[in-house]
Amino acid sequence: MKTAIFAAGCFWGVQERFDKVPGVVATKAGYTGGHLVNPTYEDICSHATGHAEAVEVTYDPAQVSFAELLDACWHYIDEQNGRSVTFEYVMLAGVNDSRNQARALAALLKGHPAKVNLIPFNPFPGTPYRRSAPDVIESFRDELVGRGVLATIRRTRGDDIDAACGQLAGRVIDRTTARLGGKLMSVVVQP
Repeated sequence: MKTAIFAAGCFWGVQERFDKVPGVVATKAGYTGGHLVNPTYEDICSHATGHAEAVEVTYDPAQVSFAELLDACWHYIDEQNGRSVTFEYVMLAGVNDSRNQARALAALLKGHPAKVNLIPFNPFPGTPYRRSAPDVIESFRDELVGRGVLATIRRTRGDDIDAACGQLAGRVIDRTTARLGGKLMSVVVQP
């Protein structure tokens, strides 16, 4: 099984779309990013916390590819309003930060209104992952931009107190809990 996280505006609609894709084993709605610890649904709706509504998708890669999941996301966006989509891409040293991977990502996004926000990984106790070097992240961005994909690098804040994006306990909640106003923390996008 693999996991992907999609932040595509209101999570209810896109979660429903993913639930219908053969090969998707489970979906969970929640929030990602932002600067407020334990936001409520009302906090998120205020657009003042920096969080995005997101759906964690667990899928069987033998039955459905990431490209097919992305297609489901594009169809949902097209049906709603055709806005551009921002992809939060966590940069993991030696895992997903090569120029070849940047070219593959650019090919996936070609022809779609998309922006990629490159996020330097913020390590936390017990993780085997490391942050990509700044020059590697810049090279990745340059490769995307050179292929016509708008890409930015997120400035890291809070890592000195273990409160940066991804350092807070990564969890999402199911749809029922979200409707009841459960509280969440940041989610780490997994490769």
